[in-house]
Amino acid sequence: MRHNIISICLILMAVVFSVASCKEPPSREKFILAEDSVFGRYDFDVDMTDTTRTYDLTLYTRLDGADLPDSLPVSISFVSPGGAVTESELVFFSSGAQLVDSSYFSRGLKVPYIQDFLPQEGGIWKLSVYARPAAYLRGFGLVAAHH
Repeated sequence: MRHNIISICLILMAVVFSVASCKEPPSREKFILAEDSVFGRYDFDVDMTDTTRTYDLTLYTRLDGADLPDSLPVSISFVSPGGAVTESELVFFSSGAQLVDSSYFSRGLKVPYIQDFLPQEGGIWKLSVYARPAAYLRGFGLVAAHH
């Protein structure tokens, strides 16, 4: 009898730990290679179904080559699940961007795009980044974090 109680307690503990480890991660990340873009457009789906949380969106890129530009202009549009364009602007990856890593031939840059965004509409938002195709551009990534 005592052995059965211990077995049941161990099984319940395992179930509790399993359920606790199934919570959603605090951030999601996606990188799209330049060759997978559509004529220089990189499309990201951003899950903002929980309208009680705030979200941070950070863009990053990798540039490869010995002669890299000082600035990389990109056009960004941010569309709600209902189709309303909430943002459409030009952003520059430049010397002011956070340098993630660097070598003679390669540079990783990160730029915070939106901080503490509280969506008025829950659902899957669309963020599109447009950049002129260039041989040195490896691609773009997006980190979407919530808190």
